[in-house]
Amino acid sequence: MADVAERAGVHPTSIYRRWGDRDRLLIDALLSQIGEAAPLPDTGTLEADLRAFLRSSADFMRTPQGQMLARMAASIDDASELREARGEYWRLALANAGRIFERAAARGEIPPGTDPATAVEVVAGPLYMRALVTGEELDDAFVE
Repeated sequence: MADVAERAGVHPTSIYRRWGDRDRLLIDALLSQIGEAAPLPDTGTLEADLRAFLRSSADFMRTPQGQMLARMAASIDDASELREARGEYWRLALANAGRIFERAAARGEIPPGTDPATAVEVVAGPLYMRALVTGEELDDAFVE
């Protein structure tokens, strides 16, 4: 928190007053990063969009910041306020990535009415499984 305050050019009490603790600050950082860490591609086809999206997601998840944010976004063992913020992060993140499937449905590549959030969970879930559960390498071959 002191480092954040120093970088922001404010007194640490300002940071504590605004966020209270490190977890709340990190959740706010998560919410602000939706769509920025792994930009949403628009190549014109579902397959190319998914490949590009998964590659950029995996690239980010391999960074120290990405690993920390993935762990924070997946944690459920904490106060309800943080759980609510994390839920909001996932709602926004799934809606953002779901646009890939909405565009695919509009192009006739997938059936209309396909639930975009569920589709994102199915496609991106294996990345999180490797990064957070099995600990196996999230390498390019796996992503492909």
